[in-house]
Amino acid sequence: MSDSTDSQKTPLSPEAASSFQVTSSPLMASAFYIGEYCMQQNTKFMTCHENNPNIAVDKCIDESVEVVKCASEIMNKVNAYCSDEFFRYWKCIDLNNQSFRYCRQEQNVLDTCMFQSMGIGKARLDAAEAGELPSTRKLRN
Repeated sequence: MSDSTDSQKTPLSPEAASSFQVTSSPLMASAFYIGEYCMQQNTKFMTCHENNPNIAVDKCIDESVEVVKCASEIMNKVNAYCSDEFFRYWKCIDLNNQSFRYCRQEQNVLDTCMFQSMGIGKARLDAAEAGELPSTRKLRN
């Protein structure tokens, strides 16, 4: 990743994830996928945290590291399979004051790519089809 375009398309590289250097728009755009893909790791971390509320944070460091590794892994897959779609979605969020409502078309394109490439996001696609989530087909121009 030598030029600025590549670095813009990779907002959550392993190096960035390990030091938590991620801007809010790419993180917002990827939150659903990270949540679904890393559910097991997130649950273990939250369980550790809930079971140790008054103990130093380092008690759950192993679980925290696994969450970061998992997020980095899914973002590497996003970049491998749906990079352009992801870039368009998070840029739309960024340009629209982090409002999802103006980016449903980009979201639907990314959701479709993620499901077709990795099987992630079927619940969100099904909800959009059922009218439970706003979709570009339901919004007025």
